[in-house]
Amino acid sequence: LMNFNLEAQMDINQKQISELLLNSDLFSTCSKNDIARILPFVRKRSCKTGEEIYAIGDDAKDIFFIISGKIRLNSEKTSLKVLDSGSFGEESVRKNSKYLLGAIAIEPSEIISIPKENIDDILIDNYHFKDSAYGSLVNHYSSEKMEKVTKTKKSEKEDKTTFKIIGWLFTLIIPPIVYLIFDNMGLKWEQVIFIAVASATVLMWIFRLANEFIPSLLAIIVILILHIAPPKVALSGFTNESFFMAMSVFGISSILVSSGLMFRLVINLLKYFPMSQAWHARILLFSGILMTPVLPSANGRIVMGVPLLKDMIESLGYKKNGSAANLLATSAFMGLTFFSFAFLSSKAIHFVVFGLFPTQIQDQFSWGYWFYASIPAFLVMLVLLIISLNYLYRKKEKPSLSREIIKVQNNVLGPITTREWTALGGILLFVIGIATSSLHK
Repeated sequence: LMNFNLEAQMDINQKQISELLLNSDLFSTCSKNDIARILPFVRKRSCKTGEEIYAIGDDAKDIFFIISGKIRLNSEKTSLKVLDSGSFGEESVRKNSKYLLGAIAIEPSEIISIPKENIDDILIDNYHFKDSAYGSLVNHYSSEKMEKVTKTKKSEKEDKTTFKIIGWLFTLIIPPIVYLIFDNMGLKWEQVIFIAVASATVLMWIFRLANEFIPSLLAIIVILILHIAPPKVALSGFTNESFFMAMSVFGISSILVSSGLMFRLVINLLKYFPMSQAWHARILLFSGILMTPVLPSANGRIVMGVPLLKDMIESLGYKKNGSAANLLATSAFMGLTFFSFAFLSSKAIHFVVFGLFPTQIQDQFSWGYWFYASIPAFLVMLVLLIISLNYLYRKKEKPSLSREIIKVQNNVLGPITTREWTALGGILLFVIGIATSSLHK
């Protein structure tokens, strides 16, 4: 009965924390996926009356939220504001920052804190979050509350910088200079123009003057207009099967991450397996093995497997360079690459070898028979790999994630969104296409 009550109390606390973050002005521009990712790193703290939470000039390492009680913020000269809700300690969103205000509990209080490094990892590209944090910090100094930050398009917020102006100057000046230099070296006109165009393209990439695909398309257009290369040569890459395969794999990897589907998968895997680094490593190992017969490119499998690895390490709270994180990375890599020999469809070179067989051997070595023939080697290598990983990574690291947090994360994520269903449909279509490629070529 005591265990049941303790579990229920912990569940209520975690639910209270998730609702606090979801309704916070500071996280108003963040998605539910972002909030769910942050939950494992939240730490709860009880403060007595008069207890100092941090002083002016201390290293700003955490952002704090008030669950109950009252916190007084002080400047060097006077008391500024008494808070009974919301956030404080927003100075930590800046690198190598110090707290500008001190914080003291003026009555028994319950607060939570989130380490700066965990917020940085999850919200590294969310500039709206930093705007919200700066606005909240200014509100601590002011009697009038600033307007809540709302999402705007990035292009509306960013003006041309000095860096981009310098980039355009280089892009306009350097290619003519390159043309003159190489023209005096006796090269053919087509070669000189190609080098000048290539230099302009590289400069546009370096200074990020446009989206990455625009400079390359401009280069192709110039090459076609000036007849530096025939269209069949200049556009040959767009008709290459490897090009479309690479685009598909990278596109699907992007969808897995941006839709939140990969993070949902990680949470559900952790929900049903024991909470130990050995089991987490096996999840990644066998996930990689299951992907191997479907994707005929080791690089493609790695591209799709990396988001799963990163989400798992972050969710479990393992140290980035620790033994557990290295074990998970090694397991994922070996699962995605080590067992390619066992499946006919795992490598393009296998189809080349298969094509060299006589017709009778080809009829015998179907996909199923290929795997059947490799089972002894597959099992021996799998057992030796698991033993080796257990020996090399003997040092155990306890994950910071609990069953209660996983349950709350699932509640925060809610039902599968339309975007996730769309991503899942795209992935299934891709998998079916690869699996049936022998039929439709």
